[in-house]
Amino acid sequence: MTPEAREAQARNRFFVIALSRLGGVGLTVAGIVATAGQLPALSPVIGYAMVLVGLATMLFVPRALARRWRTPE
Repeated sequence: MTPEAREAQARNRFFVIALSRLGGVGLTVAGIVATAGQLPALSPVIGYAMVLVGLATMLFVPRALARRWRTPE
């Protein structure tokens, strides 16, 4: 693989990890809003589930991706 291709791959992986964190934050915030009753279409139970899934996404998905894409020794 050329150095330019490696750099592009690293940049794309960085963006995927950052977007997974951002998606987790967005899901958590939407869940908090739904739990507070500001989204009448969603019940608070769905809001709690969204918060839990968003927190798990923020915490575990970036680590799993980084571990999967780790450079071999």
